[in-house]
Amino acid sequence: MADCEMCGESFSLSHDLKKGNKIFCSQSCAHQLIGGKKHALRDFAILKLLKVHGELSAHQIVKLHQNPQRPLSYQSVSMVLRCNGYLRRNLVQIVNEKPKVYRFNSHITEPLAKAMLSKQVYP
Repeated sequence: MADCEMCGESFSLSHDLKKGNKIFCSQSCAHQLIGGKKHALRDFAILKLLKVHGELSAHQIVKLHQNPQRPLSYQSVSMVLRCNGYLRRNLVQIVNEKPKVYRFNSHITEPLAKAMLSKQVYP
C-alpha cells in the first residue's frame, strides 16, 4: 500500500517493475500535478528529495537527483526554491546560511504535490 502524493488516498502497488513504483493513484492525479504548474516535475523532484532525506544543501540535491535527461545545477535548485515561492510560503525552510542548507517543513500534513500546487502559506 502507498499514499497518493496528490490526493492522499491509499492505493495498492503491483509487483510489476513498470507499475510497482507509482507515486500517484491514477492518471488524473498525475495530470493535476503536471498540468498545474510549469516545470512541476522538476520542482516535485526537488521537494521530494528534501522531504525524504531531511536537511540537504543545493549541492547534495544535485548529487541525489537521478534524472540524467534533465540535469540540475545547484544554482537552479536555489533559484527554484526561492523564486517559485517555496521559501516564502514556508514549504521549505533554510536551516543554515553558509553553506545554505534546506529542509522540508515537517508541520505540513497534506500530500506533497497538493501542498506544492496550493497557494497556502504554512506556519
